[in-house]
Amino acid sequence: MLRHSTYLFLASFAALTLLATNQPFYEILYFNAAQVSEGQLWRAFTAWLVQANVEHWLVNLWGLIVMAIVLPKQLSREDWLAFTSIWLLSSLCLWLSSYQAYVGLSGVLYGLLFWSIARSPFYGSRIKIAVLAIIIAKVIIENSSLPWFKEAWLSQWIGSEIAHESHVWGLGSGLITYFAYWLIQRFPLNGEPRD
Repeated sequence: MLRHSTYLFLASFAALTLLATNQPFYEILYFNAAQVSEGQLWRAFTAWLVQANVEHWLVNLWGLIVMAIVLPKQLSREDWLAFTSIWLLSSLCLWLSSYQAYVGLSGVLYGLLFWSIARSPFYGSRIKIAVLAIIIAKVIIENSSLPWFKEAWLSQWIGSEIAHESHVWGLGSGLITYFAYWLIQRFPLNGEPRD
């Protein structure tokens, strides 16, 4: 295995999302409800890769940088399974949503961030709980009716409306995945709980 597989994965992922910002990848990968209903099912799973433009990509890059800071240098099997679970659950939410079109990493990114911070070996429980509470509060507030937290300046800068509901899907997927992991650790099939 590579010694710094986390950094390689995140750098490759960042490059892939930047590449998907351009044609023809954008057109092939973005979520379009009409095209999904015509059988292009992959769009619900690939929309996270597509960014509206470079500014949008830069905004979402922060999450990948945070992941690089909090994750160990080598990802575990549990990390890979969690990332896959979060991606699939978030994609299912997108598929079942009322959105007619969608692009952006931020939806699924909130779930990936939740998992990465919760499992980080570098920080104590208090710091992790505080950071996760801030992330949860942000997602709750931005989906509320409070007008002062709608990030209009950010929408203007990236030239696209922010799909706040997708942040709930990603965060919810991260919470569900982490809770399932916690249950498996506490109540394994062989009856011996792990630490």
